[in-house]
Amino acid sequence: MAMTEELVRLGKALADRQLVAGAAGNISIRDETGTIYITARGARLDAIAAEDIACICTDGSTTGRKAPTSEHLIHTSMYKAFPDIRVVAHTHSPYATAAAVLRQNIPPIVDEMTILLGGGLSVAAYGAPGSAELAQNAVEAMGDKRAVLLANHGAVIAAENVEEAVKLAELCEHVAQVFLAARAAGTVYAIPADAFEKQRGIYLKKTGRGGEKNDG
Repeated sequence: MAMTEELVRLGKALADRQLVAGAAGNISIRDETGTIYITARGARLDAIAAEDIACICTDGSTTGRKAPTSEHLIHTSMYKAFPDIRVVAHTHSPYATAAAVLRQNIPPIVDEMTILLGGGLSVAAYGAPGSAELAQNAVEAMGDKRAVLLANHGAVIAAENVEEAVKLAELCEHVAQVFLAARAAGTVYAIPADAFEKQRGIYLKKTGRGGEKNDG
């Protein structure tokens, strides 16, 4: 399937699940040559057309009828830091964004977080939208995991394929909703440490990651 078709499919899947709204959010896919296909500025993810896709070449040059999203540094930084990923999705889903506004890391409160995301959801330090600082903060806070929250902004998912990106974006939104509800009702408890370690082992084996950072 062509990269453009995969981007259209990803954008529609995220929009259908209400993980993005209007032109908020951006997505990209990296092909086997290292070229990044990315949504353009102002693109609506529920209706991506050919002119809404730009390419960022390995030398940093861009092609396409429109300029890449202003958040392109998040995408290029993620691909540079994590050679094993093919898809990056930056969402503005309501609960994940609300959690990011709280600026509180979400511990591993449900089992699938560790197995699929690698642990808890960390909140990256604030950076201005589109800035190199924001991109660097996102990479650092993600560590060896698959998702991160951006302070006062939204979430970033790093995945191996479109299906995984959608699944993880849904999981982040679900986890954020559960966290906010639990926090409002009382004390939030993480899963037991022994369960966390076993699940981390499953995640690391599945992803082939080294697990240098193991911060929940």
